[in-house]
Amino acid sequence: MLAILAKDGDILFEPLGINGPVAVGKGPFSSQLLDVSCRIMARYCDRNGKNYADISYRRLPDDQVITVRSVCLDEGDLAKLRALTNAA
Repeated sequence: MLAILAKDGDILFEPLGINGPVAVGKGPFSSQLLDVSCRIMARYCDRNGKNYADISYRRLPDDQVITVRSVCLDEGDLAKLRALTNAA
């Protein structure tokens, strides 16, 4: 459902081959922000005990899909990100 609401210029993130969330990113994304976004996605996927997930993303409306194997973001790094966003 979320993918339907995405607009041109948004980045659509989806897990590949496993159950997990779908996410939409808005605005400019550096390579570092893409990496962190994929790692957050991997954290919330059904990884069956693995510490990684394959996450695909693309900027809409492009058909070019990029898939990366992302190690899930650990609790400590996630807590740091939460603190940064709460301070802003």
